[in-house]
Parts: sequence; C-alpha cells; structure tokens
Amino acid sequence: MLGRLADALGHRGIRLYPARDSGVVRDVLVAAGDEALLAHAHPTVEAAGTAARVELDEADGPDR
Repeated sequence: MLGRLADALGHRGIRLYPARDSGVVRDVLVAAGDEALLAHAHPTVEAAGTAARVELDEADGPDR
C-alpha cells in the first residue's frame, strides 16, 4: 500500500521520506513488496526532513 502511495505521489513530483522504520514496519514493507521504500529510509524524522531540504535545494540550483 505504501509503495502504491509513493508511486502515485511520485507521478505528481512528491517524494516520501520514510523515517524510524522499526523491525515490524520493515517486515510489513518487505512482505508487501514495498522494500524499495527502505532504500530511502532515514533513522530519524529530523534526518528525513534534512534530506528533503537538501534535495529541494539541489533541485532549485545554485541561483536560488
């Protein structure tokens, strides 16, 4: 389900930044075939927010 959500949002230019994936969440994502989301998982919400800001800054380019 989260994989489909991530795909749907991705088509709109929106990206999920998963954070604090516990073992149970990881197991559910793997069982659902959504383990690709784990490649972009961050250890904390703060780290996920930082990653999002960095990506936005890079997308804006150096003339921001």
